[in-house]
Amino acid sequence: MMLSSADRADLCLGRVIRRRRLAAGISLEAIGETMGISYQQVQKYENGSNRVAFSRLLPLAAALNCSASELVTDVEREMVVYDQRKNGHSDPSGEAGR
Repeated sequence: MMLSSADRADLCLGRVIRRRRLAAGISLEAIGETMGISYQQVQKYENGSNRVAFSRLLPLAAALNCSASELVTDVEREMVVYDQRKNGHSDPSGEAGR
């Protein structure tokens, strides 16, 4: 089954959220509290099962101590890495997940 670009983007955004959250040492609960949502909702964002509404992007970025444009840039990079992995290619630049 081929994922649609929205599904792919949702998965990649989830990976970026999780990577940034863990790198900053922030709990699911803390992100949820900052955003006014449950930690379970944040968890669903991270695993790509729920989409992040655009209206939530700025509060999410603030909770992760970054800008929305940084999140988008990270997602674009993650999508390239995701596609490379799906096509059986490694990341020769060593930039995977940055």
